[in-house]
Amino acid sequence: PTVAIRHLTHLFTAAQPLLSRFDNAQIAQGLWYLACGACSNYMWPLVQNDIPWKSRRACICSIKSLFQQLFAQRCSDHLSHLDKTEADTLNEVCYMWWDLFPTWGDPDDPSCRERDREVLQVMASALSFDSVACQESALHGLGHWYAQYPEFVERVIRQYLQETQSLRPELRQYAHNACQGNVP
Repeated sequence: PTVAIRHLTHLFTAAQPLLSRFDNAQIAQGLWYLACGACSNYMWPLVQNDIPWKSRRACICSIKSLFQQLFAQRCSDHLSHLDKTEADTLNEVCYMWWDLFPTWGDPDDPSCRERDREVLQVMASALSFDSVACQESALHGLGHWYAQYPEFVERVIRQYLQETQSLRPELRQYAHNACQGNVP
């Protein structure tokens, strides 16, 4: 598990140079395999409290780089919850990233609070990227985490809506839905 975390951290931190030789379909397939618990167990160490927090935190924080270096640069300008047939193949794994992530938060367990805070911060940071796909993914994830962290989700999404005036109407509506935990 510690080796898996180290490799994931390296991959997420250096996604652009490491994955530049692959096309988007190949990258999507590989990331789906890594992130999906039904395909592999690579992400599960991130939620195992017996693994040192420092390593897990670094890996969780490195997901921000994955979004910034890879998804924001290579995903198409489509909303996956609406435009699935026209979106790039990489958009789907970007959109579903937080569904595939091995937790949606556990505020009742004190040992999970730091982890949850870091995951929520990564999602919140993705809202600031100049990428419809990254913003939609963050809203999708935050919408799922609403049940566990409603105050945080509402605050972050309301701030995003206030600061981002030029949103597509469909993305603005999706943000309003996510602010209530109503995402597909």
